[in-house]
Amino acid sequence: MDYIRMFIEGQERLEMFAGPLARPRVAVLGAFNAGKSTLINNLLGGELSPVGAIPSTFQPLHFVHGVTFKATVTRGRERLVFRRRDDFHSFLDQLKAPDGRITIEWPAPLLQKCSLVDTPGIDSFHGEYSGLAEQEAREADKVIYLFHQRGIEDFNRLFLYRLSSFWKKRNSSDLSFWLNCNLGLTDGSSLELTRSALREIFLSQMKLYTINTFKKDNIEFLRLFLEVELARAAYRQASTAMQKSEAELSQRINKIVKISNDSLFLSRFWEFQETVSRIIETRRILHSLPSVVLELEQLSDKINSGNIKAGAGAPGGRAYRPGAAGIKEGREDLLELLDRLLQKKELESYLDKAKLNELYNRVAGKRFTVAAAGGFSTGKSTFFNALLKDDLLPRADGPTTPCVTRITYGPQKRAVVHQPLQVTLKMYDLVGNMASLRREEAAALESWLLAAGSPVAFLEAGSGGCFRRVEGREMIEKIKRLKELFAAGSFARTKGSPVLPAAFKPVPLKGLKASGAVEEVRVTFKDAGMIEFDLSRPPELDRFRRLAKGHENFFRIDLIEIQHPAEYLKLAEFIDTPGLDWIQKHHYGKTRQYIQQCDVYLIFLNARHILNNMDKEHFEALFGREARGFTKMGEIPELRAGKYFFLINFADVLSPAQQEAVANFVRRKLASPSAAEGFTFTNPGVFLISALKGLTGEDGGLLGAFLKRLEEGILGYSGRAFYLAAVEELFLILKDAFKVIRDNFPAGTLSFEQKKHLHAAQDFLRQSSRRLKEIRSTVYFSRPP
Repeated sequence: MDYIRMFIEGQERLEMFAGPLARPRVAVLGAFNAGKSTLINNLLGGELSPVGAIPSTFQPLHFVHGVTFKATVTRGRERLVFRRRDDFHSFLDQLKAPDGRITIEWPAPLLQKCSLVDTPGIDSFHGEYSGLAEQEAREADKVIYLFHQRGIEDFNRLFLYRLSSFWKKRNSSDLSFWLNCNLGLTDGSSLELTRSALREIFLSQMKLYTINTFKKDNIEFLRLFLEVELARAAYRQASTAMQKSEAELSQRINKIVKISNDSLFLSRFWEFQETVSRIIETRRILHSLPSVVLELEQLSDKINSGNIKAGAGAPGGRAYRPGAAGIKEGREDLLELLDRLLQKKELESYLDKAKLNELYNRVAGKRFTVAAAGGFSTGKSTFFNALLKDDLLPRADGPTTPCVTRITYGPQKRAVVHQPLQVTLKMYDLVGNMASLRREEAAALESWLLAAGSPVAFLEAGSGGCFRRVEGREMIEKIKRLKELFAAGSFARTKGSPVLPAAFKPVPLKGLKASGAVEEVRVTFKDAGMIEFDLSRPPELDRFRRLAKGHENFFRIDLIEIQHPAEYLKLAEFIDTPGLDWIQKHHYGKTRQYIQQCDVYLIFLNARHILNNMDKEHFEALFGREARGFTKMGEIPELRAGKYFFLINFADVLSPAQQEAVANFVRRKLASPSAAEGFTFTNPGVFLISALKGLTGEDGGLLGAFLKRLEEGILGYSGRAFYLAAVEELFLILKDAFKVIRDNFPAGTLSFEQKKHLHAAQDFLRQSSRRLKEIRSTVYFSRPP
């Protein structure tokens, strides 16, 4: 690191040419709980900015150099000064909304070269915080942007589009992006997806590094990176003064040689020699910049290798088995009674056999459905792998679940991937009054059309809600034209060039519509595919994972069905879903429909990124104003426990105190009717888990304890309601049978044998009614473990 240190130290010589240099303002931005405050505290060597597992920065904090700690809160003409950190932190603990400007003085060497700004999370439950972060970005000279380990999602993408719009006339090298791997080793998938998204947003290759804000060597690397960038900016700032000094050298030496006084001559010549030496040294340092960059790249590679690792632990521990009684016994008793009624010959003339058969089949075939919903990389697929004790579903830091995946009980491990006969691809998204190209859809369509033995039967181009059939060649030309319309600056296709653009920018929607560009394409395939996999065979399992995880297959997969002999699947069917905040929205509508039709909901939250504004928006979209459990303030329905479960995943990365704080924060946000911008939720079930530790059997029983509660919820909420309804339906069938017998029992018209037959039928119906009342009590008062 000799070149780096020499380059940084050389910055001090510049002030001899240019005088005191301006101190750049560096803003640290990102989602809340992305590690911004932890990063700043570690860079400055003190617990200055509030840090917690729940959102703790509610307004920008400006850090400047000072001889000792001093925090100043300015509210118009009023000023509050804190000289003890404990007093200042107590003040911040009470601060739940922006309140004036806060400036913190601290004797850190880094603050002699720049000021730092800690900002609120861009995706806080409170929308105004995003505006505060954006304002700080506008006023900053440099930006350090932190992503969560899972990488970019939709809220970040929208914010970064705004950032790119007002940064376009500024130097893009003043923006740097960092993937915070504070949940453990990353597999690198989110790194590549985020890098690709950044290039699309900023129309150039942006700097993206990995960092773990808990590791000292990672913090040291970021500090060196920042100091190199600050030194580079200082060299640019001082270059004019240095060039002026160089231009004056010949004039100065001519004046010096004319001095006759020896003492004055030596003094002036010594000053001249010092100036020349400093210029030569500064030029030498500037010429070392390529070596500095190379050293930084080598350090970055070392940091990345320490943060990136493929794969994870193998499944371990005992499989989970449901141990329910009560309702399950009631179900078996109900089926037994239905079967006896169907088999009783004496009742054939009085019972409605069609209704009995239909009820029997409905009860026997009933499977309760549990849906997992939440952002991508919140651990949904890993949770299901842990439940199965089998590493079947693809999992990574980035998005891996392409579509709805149904997991059911079966004697063998198998998967079926369904490919639809027809798909409709939207060609662009709307971002305000701008349109953004859906490049993945365009690329998929091109690959289908250009493939040997194309799977496409015919195409329809849509615009304004109307479709017309087009040929393949015409559609390829339409896609090329669409890419040209979205082409970004220097990436745009030049006239006559066969090379298509590789980067795209948002364009005004009005102009796009005026151009007649295709809005959506309806693709009909030659056949609806169905690919089966024997998951007990490793080669088949690998092939399934590659197909399910590959983004090139994203639009060709409609549904994945998995069967597995895990005992817990006898209790219910499970639905795994794509992340609701994934940038790719092709399956969003279908995912929402599947989730809304389920009996029980598992809502996954990230322990390091709890209940953000995006969560709130997706909950509204999923459950709506009339949904049981999620409503606007003042519309709180009575909610029976056991329908909604909030799972805080990655709990193993939190200390016990942090776990308690996070769980209480979620309960408070969900249950408090005073949260005007949030949701109210009666009696929220909040659980701390570690899906990955549960998969390897190292979670200390957390997942097993939750699955028992889930069983209670499935049977106690959905099961009880279903079986009580079935019991009431059977009561009505028995009541109708009694009526038929009474109508067939006119006095004096029946023989002895006929009367005996009717009495036997009535007795059996009475016994059945008494037995049905017992079953109803068993179901109603059941308490599964």
